[in-house]
Amino acid sequence: MNMRTDVTVYAVEDGYDCIEAYPNKAFSDIFNDFMGPAEMYRRMGFTVHGETGQKLVMRKSLTT
Repeated sequence: MNMRTDVTVYAVEDGYDCIEAYPNKAFSDIFNDFMGPAEMYRRMGFTVHGETGQKLVMRKSLTT
């Protein structure tokens, strides 16, 4: 397991329906993109749920 799968497993065990991430819409620099690129979240099953100023609101459903 890694940190990303651990978070998902713990969220399911705790009864959460989904998890969210807030990556930047566009890369700016390594200091402001510490949460990782949006593409990483897409590969892990997240979809764009909304947008704010410079961020995407990405959500992954934990229910089937």
